[in-house]
Amino acid sequence: MSSLNIYSINENTQLLNFIKFQNTNLKTSSSLKFLNTNKNSFDLLEKFIYDSVCFQLKQLILIESNLDNNIENYNIEFWIQNQVSQTDGINVFHVDCDETKKKQNKIIHPLLSCVTYLNDSEFPLLLTDINHNDYLFKEFENKNKFQLVFPRENNQITFDGSKYHGVCDIFDTFKLKNQNTFERHIISINLWKEYPSNMDYYEPMGPDDSNYNKEEPFFIFDKNEDNNKQINIENNILTFDFYETMLYNCHNFILPTEISELVKIKYDENYFNFTITDNSTVKPDLKYESLLKDIKIINEINSTDNKNYDVIQSIVNNRFLQRHIYPKIYSKNVCEWIIFESEAYAKNNGGWTTKRHVKYPTTDLPVINIKPIFNFILMSYNEIFTKIKKSYALPETIEFNINDFFVVKYNSEMQNELELHKDGSFLSVNILLSDPSDFEGGGTFFNDNTISSLEQGDVLVHSGNIMHSGVKIKKGTRYILVAFVSIIVNLKSDCF
Repeated sequence: MSSLNIYSINENTQLLNFIKFQNTNLKTSSSLKFLNTNKNSFDLLEKFIYDSVCFQLKQLILIESNLDNNIENYNIEFWIQNQVSQTDGINVFHVDCDETKKKQNKIIHPLLSCVTYLNDSEFPLLLTDINHNDYLFKEFENKNKFQLVFPRENNQITFDGSKYHGVCDIFDTFKLKNQNTFERHIISINLWKEYPSNMDYYEPMGPDDSNYNKEEPFFIFDKNEDNNKQINIENNILTFDFYETMLYNCHNFILPTEISELVKIKYDENYFNFTITDNSTVKPDLKYESLLKDIKIINEINSTDNKNYDVIQSIVNNRFLQRHIYPKIYSKNVCEWIIFESEAYAKNNGGWTTKRHVKYPTTDLPVINIKPIFNFILMSYNEIFTKIKKSYALPETIEFNINDFFVVKYNSEMQNELELHKDGSFLSVNILLSDPSDFEGGGTFFNDNTISSLEQGDVLVHSGNIMHSGVKIKKGTRYILVAFVSIIVNLKSDCF
């Protein structure tokens, strides 16, 4: 919670009027924009974004001295909003991260998360100490506090966007005032060291297009005095179920009245920043304890200290070290059909790709591009996932996500093997498409000196975190269908 900072800004009325104009014309409330810092002059919105980042970057450098002080070496992302509604913006708890990389299971957070409020609001920002790993593994044992910050006109706040946060309706305002929407004018800024190159730069459309000099500060920021009010509770309210509802059943989340009533008293006394602490300990849900422990160990296997007997034993006993083969999931005709369609696609679309995977490239084709087979293969994985649940003793609430899905071609005259490596996946699912008589060699080698060899249509499932390699093809061609799979513990897909 210590990363929260609150600042006051000047020239708010002029900025608010300008934002209202921009919001009507640009509709930027539903899209992200990037600031072009190479310009010499800005409109009012650009100038505010630029001055904000210049000021906040200086504050960051005071804490992290290794940061570059040249603002043009960063990417500045921002968006504006003018309202909050019951169906949009409430209880959407999240971390700030690169959404493109997130789909690839790579969580990259911005250097800075910053929100400026242009009007007062009764809908507070709720800040937690829960990071993405805590979220994935439901590790809430030490999470016995959170923070509520009520927006005040003319305030800018910065906070740790790598921790889960969101807006909530603590006083049941929608119901009491019988309204579906309320004004909530904000400007949100994320500062990135890295971000995808296909940025959508903001283009001025305001009435005072580019009248503000880039280098002359216009907006002034002053640190607010500490207005934080500590509220301690004794009733074991911050339980495992509390956080599970907040993060996974988002729209059903309601702050308990024991908390909201205490906050309301101090809010009426003009406090707007609260730290809520529960003196009890959050106990884990025993239903998931063993499974989550196994998942965490496998994910952290790279950093394991192998000299520690207890650690070694926990790895040895881990369910996800087991490998499973499911025979004849695909018939011979289905396998040959997939190979035929893959070669046909390659012939008509520039051949097989060889650089999709940076560290350990394979000669492959993404299944999503091969339209005749995509839907069939996707549906067929329902049966495979059912078998995986039984093999690893997973509860029915587990969900699976296919992060990469491709046909690989090994040929004795071209790429004929793949070196020892780990996959970018929690589980890897391989299906042999070729008839074993079509090639010599091949198979999947594991670093326990075993080789898994399949028959046509068989499925091999193993942990992507375990070292393995593609055994060299001495003769012929070997096709396999590969899926990189993550598992999600009782999460709704729209909350992940």
